[in-house]
Amino acid sequence: MDPSSDPAVEATAGAIGSLITCVAIMPVDTAKTGDASKNLSQHASELVAGGPSSVWCGFGVSSVLTLNPALTMAIFDALKARVSKLTKRARLSTLEGFLVGSLAKAIATIITYPLIRTKVVMQLSSGQGNGHPPKGMAETFVNIWRREGAEGLFRGCSAQIFTAVSKSGIQLAGKEQLAGFALLILMRAPPAPHKSCHK
Repeated sequence: MDPSSDPAVEATAGAIGSLITCVAIMPVDTAKTGDASKNLSQHASELVAGGPSSVWCGFGVSSVLTLNPALTMAIFDALKARVSKLTKRARLSTLEGFLVGSLAKAIATIITYPLIRTKVVMQLSSGQGNGHPPKGMAETFVNIWRREGAEGLFRGCSAQIFTAVSKSGIQLAGKEQLAGFALLILMRAPPAPHKSCHK
């Protein structure tokens, strides 16, 4: 078995790739969520002055959120198995792939959204340049819960689900059709000619 085809290996590789990307884009992402009355360069200067904890504010939460795609795929595979059992087909149709992919992403987003909300609040606090050290993930999470309750942890969730679900549904539906098309090509491909060795 090719190790690269192992779901656990693929999920780990994807999480590592997302983590590296997170390190690179986090400073820009944090700067963009600051006070709207200031430009990007002003935000950047304030973040640099605050040190690494300001520049990479919310990195811990973002690191956990790199598991979101793996969670989506795990849910997708579980739902796909159920649909395949009902329809007695190994592959999903385009519509089935879109619906199952959308549902998988919606579930994964709902599960991880409190962390997404925590990350945004942490970045907003860091970008305000109020001179106070950035709060940690746990402290920010508890503060949101105390001030706004469960509703605060899911504020903006519907918009996030709509954006994520639309993209993921199309992506996973396309993935199913491409996988089926590739398998069809491989099955129809003529066998490679056998080469004998003559001395």
